[in-house]
Amino acid sequence: MDQLYIVRAQLLHAIGYVPGAVFYVWRGTTTVDAARALEQTVRIAAARSDGAGVLLGVVDTGAPPPEPDVRKALADSLAAGAGFVRASALVFEGEGFRASMVRAVATGLSMLARLPYPHESFSSVSAAAKWLERFHDDSGAVICSAAALEAHMHALRTAPHR
Repeated sequence: MDQLYIVRAQLLHAIGYVPGAVFYVWRGTTTVDAARALEQTVRIAAARSDGAGVLLGVVDTGAPPPEPDVRKALADSLAAGAGFVRASALVFEGEGFRASMVRAVATGLSMLARLPYPHESFSSVSAAAKWLERFHDDSGAVICSAAALEAHMHALRTAPHR
């Protein structure tokens, strides 16, 4: 399994990547700076990859919806993956109205960004990882296995804050 490169591990967010996948966690209020760091990480991962990649994000249950300027920056971050990203999954672990609201915001972001790749919302990392595992690179190989996606996301979520 590839090494996870942790770009940021802070109180409010964490961002990392492996060849073929970018991971992010929003733990609290998402900022424009964090969205730009995600965009930069997508560009770095694309440059260091042999081809295609996937995005896997998690919004923690206590994180509020992003402000309009942050939504725009997040849409730009997602759009930056065009040509590299084959699919994107966002996880909000929860049920009920709040979880539905967060997933609706994610759907709105993907519409705002007019993404050239599929973007879906899920209620668990496991379900998102299984969905992302269906996507292949140009040679027909799986970009990243579900087990690897789950392991890397766990490592990012539990990384000490720096």
